[in-house]
Amino acid sequence: KDSLDNNTGEAVIKNDSGNVVQITEEDPISSMEVIISDVSIDALPDGEKEKVEQITKKTDSAGNEIITLVVDIKIKVTTFYEHEYTLTEFKSETNQMIPIEIQLPENMIPSGNQVVKVYTIHDGVLKEVGVVTNIDENGKGILYANEFSTYIFALEPKPAPAPSGDSGNNKRYMLPKTGI
Repeated sequence: KDSLDNNTGEAVIKNDSGNVVQITEEDPISSMEVIISDVSIDALPDGEKEKVEQITKKTDSAGNEIITLVVDIKIKVTTFYEHEYTLTEFKSETNQMIPIEIQLPENMIPSGNQVVKVYTIHDGVLKEVGVVTNIDENGKGILYANEFSTYIFALEPKPAPAPSGDSGNNKRYMLPKTGI
């Protein structure tokens, strides 16, 4: 249904009635939906499974496995054009941070000496993207992200404070690309 107009280079789309519709940037109206779904680690592709297990198999200082939650976060964007044409697509990245409300299970609400670290596997790379610091007493928190893929939330002991005399420029306290 889609092609380019040879004269203008703009998208030319046929609607469900078969009429040709020329789309301009002024026509579309978009809606965005965040889809969060639980992930079975066993269902992950092999390379991704091992990366997730690097986090889910971690232990605390007493030798107990840390509590983790593994989810898939997707952004579904639906663009509504005039002339009865709709385009729906899933985005793996956005140009700006998007706030996403996360509901953590009761056993992952941190106590005074714990934090919920956030890791992601995006484009095959495992990385720590921050610490959730705004979790309410019911386990709701906000994650700010611009990459959408597999996320691992891990209830871990708080890191030791920086040694005195640290100028505050320590890299571990800088906001990462996907931020929290």
